[in-house]
Amino acid sequence: VIARVEPGSAADHAGLKTGDLVVTVNGLAVRDSAQLRNAIGLSRIGDEVKLVVDRGGSEHPVNVRVEAAPPPAPKKLPER
Repeated sequence: VIARVEPGSAADHAGLKTGDLVVTVNGLAVRDSAQLRNAIGLSRIGDEVKLVVDRGGSEHPVNVRVEAAPPPAPKKLPER
């Protein structure tokens, strides 16, 4: 289940929504989140990944172009 979609991310550009359940990646069934992360992680930047997501009981094809992850946000230091 997609827990969050960052604005401006590849997932956002592809139309993924919070709550979507990824059913397949490139035609292979997804059993857990680790399998989904691995499939995406093995893709190259610029590759298109073909997903099928369950949204509200209906399956939808979604093509996502893999993008580089944004740099982590700087950590805020506690004020003194």
